[in-house]
Amino acid sequence: MVCKSCGSSNIVADRALAGRLVCSKCGSSSIKTSANQFLDGLDFFLTSRKKILFISLTFLVLYMIVSN
Repeated sequence: MVCKSCGSSNIVADRALAGRLVCSKCGSSSIKTSANQFLDGLDFFLTSRKKILFISLTFLVLYMIVSN
């Protein structure tokens, strides 16, 4: 687990907040449960590939419509 605010891996469960996870460095409660950066980058790559494919198909269809 990693803090989204500062990137620290020092995460503790705060008893006063009913065991909610907080960063011991900055005190933020926004915790990222997946510390695997490779999978996050892969997800971004796949979504960007889908966007590029969609845009290119849109241009192809527009070109076919205009050329007729």
